[in-house]
Order: sequence, then C-alpha cells, then structure tokens
Amino acid sequence: MLKTKPTRKSKRKSKQQDAPEAPVLSIKERIAQKKKADRLRKEIINFTIFAAFFSAIIGLIVGLTGGWKAGVGSGVGILYTSLSFKYPRHALWAFLIYLPFGGTITYYIGNSPLLQLAKDGFYIPALFGVIQYCRRENLPLLIPKRLVAPLAILLVLCLFTLVFVNGMQQLSATNL
Repeated sequence: MLKTKPTRKSKRKSKQQDAPEAPVLSIKERIAQKKKADRLRKEIINFTIFAAFFSAIIGLIVGLTGGWKAGVGSGVGILYTSLSFKYPRHALWAFLIYLPFGGTITYYIGNSPLLQLAKDGFYIPALFGVIQYCRRENLPLLIPKRLVAPLAILLVLCLFTLVFVNGMQQLSATNL
C-alpha cells in the first residue's frame, strides 16, 4: 500500500491540537488585570513626574547659586539616581549599556572626577534596590553558593589593591 505525504492541513491541525490552550479569563478577571495595569501605569507616571519636578527644582536652586553646569549636573544626577532606585533592573541595564561608552563621553565633555563617578549613579541605587527586593521576597542575593568563595577572593584582592597601591600613591603624592 502506498503512503501519502500528510497535507498541510493535517500539520496545522496537529500543531493546533498539541499547543495547550491559554485559560480563558472571565470578565471580572480581565477587568481586574486592566485595573492593575492602569494602577501601575499611573504609579510610574506619577513617580517620574515627581522625580523630574523635584530634580528640576533642586537643579534650578543649585544652578542659581553655583553656575549652570552644576545645576544641570545636580538635576540630572538626582533624576537618574531616584529613577535607578525605584526601577533597579532598568538601571542595571542602563549601567551595562553606559559602561563601554563612559570613558569616551567623559573625555569628550571634559576630564572631571565627577564625570568619572557618574556611572555610580546608575549602579549604587540600583544595587540597593535589588538588595531590598531580595530581602523583601526572601530571595538569596547570590543564587549559586559556589560563587561565594571566588567573589570573596576577588573582594580581598580589590581591597588590597585599593589600600596598598592606590593608598600608597595617595600618601606619597607631592603638591606641585
């Protein structure tokens, strides 16, 4: 007996039958999801508007007293620090995107120690936000336990470098 190739219709039917169907939500559940999404959207908008307004006010005050560069820098710094603390995952992604270009931007604008520390405005508040989230949800900060020993060794080596190399350079610097 000859075997025929299955037609496209039968492939489509078999794929449709294999795929599990999503549970159909009732009207009340759909309304509840829409309300939750609207509430989250309003919360994001309200916080962003408040942070932008507050940072603009502080930037204006600092700009009037210390110059326009200090005002713009403090306003932008407060804005992205507050947004980084509120939305730590997005801030960590922004930090990872900024890192490769940070040195180029710093040298283009001007070699300022404050610009060298600008990347910390993304990282440090986001790190505190992630730590608070992990504590609130009772999640471990370091998921693989095997990672603790290598990170401890790295921390000790970094501290040795900071104290013995950079510390000695700072202490032996002469004023010219």
